[in-house]
Amino acid sequence: MLKLIEQLIEQGADLNEQNERGETLLMQAAEKGDMGAVQKLLSFGVNLFLTDQKGQTALMKAVLSRQSNICALLLKSMGTKIYHWDKNNERAIDMARRLGFEAIEKVLESVQPDFDKEKILFEKVQKNFEEGKDINPKNGAGQSFLEHMICEKYNKIAGFL
Repeated sequence: MLKLIEQLIEQGADLNEQNERGETLLMQAAEKGDMGAVQKLLSFGVNLFLTDQKGQTALMKAVLSRQSNICALLLKSMGTKIYHWDKNNERAIDMARRLGFEAIEKVLESVQPDFDKEKILFEKVQKNFEEGKDINPKNGAGQSFLEHMICEKYNKIAGFL
């Protein structure tokens, strides 16, 4: 795959182009565990946040195919922008947990240790609800808790509110 990518670079091709399933070269390389291809694509600044028809990113493809080294490399490049939900409302960490991929789960948690922030927030909202407290207060910017949860894609909490 690396040779193909190098040829495409020489031809000036769009490295972010998506096929009929919405997959990019990065997604395909990540899924196959092709470290050289992933590194090359990252060095050319490909978009790590594009999604396929299922709403999955290259990171999610790497998780689903148990490519922990690729996950680590992608996470290093992504910084803290790793929260993304696919069309089944799953994040990469949710996929790793559901499939029992503990090594990948640890890699994901090492970059963003507050993956369970939504769970903690949800429990607080439930407790406040049970105690009869306001569960949708506004913050200093005038944004309600519900609006904030929607912006942050905390769908479970937004659904409860």
